[in-house]
Amino acid sequence: MINVKRVWDYEYGARKLNFYCLVGKNNVPLFEPSLFLFKEAIKGASENTTRGYANDLKSFFHAPSELRWNR
Repeated sequence: MINVKRVWDYEYGARKLNFYCLVGKNNVPLFEPSLFLFKEAIKGASENTTRGYANDLKSFFHAPSELRWNR
């Protein structure tokens, strides 16, 4: 199961970033989507933007497991 988690006060250089990431089993971040969300936070995207992206990515990564192929 994939979940959206909020990251608080992540120190990046002289800044502290708040953003969202996707985590899988055992709360381990999913590398590719979380890296994208982190990059957006670095560029200055708002928390609302990264939350929206995170929820869309969560839906995208859930889709293949929910598809059922009938023959």
